[in-house]
Amino acid sequence: MDSCRCCLTKPCFKNISDEYSYGGQIEIYSDMLLNTFNLYITKFTDCEAQMICDRCITRLRDATEFKKQVLSAEETLLSQYTVSDGLSKEGDLILDIKEEDYNETSDGQSDDSTFIIDQGSINDSEGQIFVIKMDKKEESVNEKSTVRRPLPVRRKSEARVRSLRKSNTSMKTKTKKTPDISQTQIDLRENSLKLVQNSNLCLFKSRKTRFGCFFCKESFLKIAELREHNKMHSNTKILKLRFNSLRGLSYKNVEITNLACNTCSETCKDLQELKTHLQIHNIKFGVDTERHLLIPYKLEGDLKCTICAQNFNTFTRLAVHMNKHFMNNVCEICGVSYINRLSLRTHVNSMHREKKCTLCPATFLTNYSKVKHMKKSHDTGASKRYCLLCNKTFRYTYMLLEHRIQEHGAQRQIYECTECGKTFYAQQNLKTHIRCVHIKERNYPCSICFRRFFTKCDQRRHERSHEDVRSFSCGYCEGRFKSKDSLRRHLKRQHGQMYEK
Repeated sequence: MDSCRCCLTKPCFKNISDEYSYGGQIEIYSDMLLNTFNLYITKFTDCEAQMICDRCITRLRDATEFKKQVLSAEETLLSQYTVSDGLSKEGDLILDIKEEDYNETSDGQSDDSTFIIDQGSINDSEGQIFVIKMDKKEESVNEKSTVRRPLPVRRKSEARVRSLRKSNTSMKTKTKKTPDISQTQIDLRENSLKLVQNSNLCLFKSRKTRFGCFFCKESFLKIAELREHNKMHSNTKILKLRFNSLRGLSYKNVEITNLACNTCSETCKDLQELKTHLQIHNIKFGVDTERHLLIPYKLEGDLKCTICAQNFNTFTRLAVHMNKHFMNNVCEICGVSYINRLSLRTHVNSMHREKKCTLCPATFLTNYSKVKHMKKSHDTGASKRYCLLCNKTFRYTYMLLEHRIQEHGAQRQIYECTECGKTFYAQQNLKTHIRCVHIKERNYPCSICFRRFFTKCDQRRHERSHEDVRSFSCGYCEGRFKSKDSLRRHLKRQHGQMYEK
């Protein structure tokens, strides 16, 4: 079942609980539904039951922006309101009270009078001026006086919202059961928290080519920039809540270059040496003092494993290598180990679980082969991308973007590289540029001379130069060449006039 959770259309290719980047911001569609409509999406164990289609994503974005627009307009109007308009600073209604037949004694004190206020009329007619009459008990006076006094009136909508919130929270407290946590898990949390609080460790999230902040959604290309950013997050309560909410063996990435103690500024080589040093300052750890939930990295300078000192050219390859040293979650089918349970679940879903076609009985080993089959056999790709203004469908995203720009006057979105200022029309092209030019990622080595290349295509083209096979022949002479590029250069140099014709 890969139907959309919002409209039940098929097929869908985005998970409702995963993070996606759009317009330079991170989107989690389940959180957007909760914040915009107060709708909580039930999470099932089946990954395919957590999908959302592109049409619902676009409508959800529009609804979120509309809510922000309404809230900002409401704040602007409230700030412009004055007391004379009938609204006090506290948001209370001011009622005009006409005092009729007001009785006054000789000593200047008024007699007791009973007020008659219809509570239903107050709730049903907000923003109006109410006339409240007083019943006469003894004597009446001909003079009439008008008294303006603020009476706090709770609005009907606010009272309903508060009552609903109370009922929801009461139901949650009744049904929610606190999970049983072992003492070992508590010790691991406390050990990790004490290491972070008493040193200059830098917590970070891995986002492929960037390093994400542990506390917010900001991300940086260099770890030094993230260290400067982390100085803004000095609230220890948030840090404690994050670590106390960890489930199971949920390891976190830390950068330990120039590791030092916060109390005495003494430098330490690794986390174990830091633990031994912190005990001098009377900082006590759990029973198992050697274990914690932190994965150490040294990312300034050469990328090396902090445990076995193996070199790597990219952080992604280093992070994959760290799974060998933290064998906490092992696949029962192939025996591959992973640091976190989420990585193991992703591995099982992508490698060992069969993917079924929703339109025919065909099954596939990988999700890529399933999507390729559905595009080729059932023509599902054509209905995936469509224009919301004129309902035209397009096979590729770039065709839809060009249609919006040319037909509906949309602005072309440009992505600029922060390192060199080069601009791109697609965010994926910007990411590829950063990996190739600035990070210098080279993951494909030549099997003969061990020269490394960025893409598999570059590697294969280079390896042909080591072979003595000349598969490309010239049509104007007897020359033969190893690659198409060599043949093209030969045609331009030797047969330029004929080749141009």
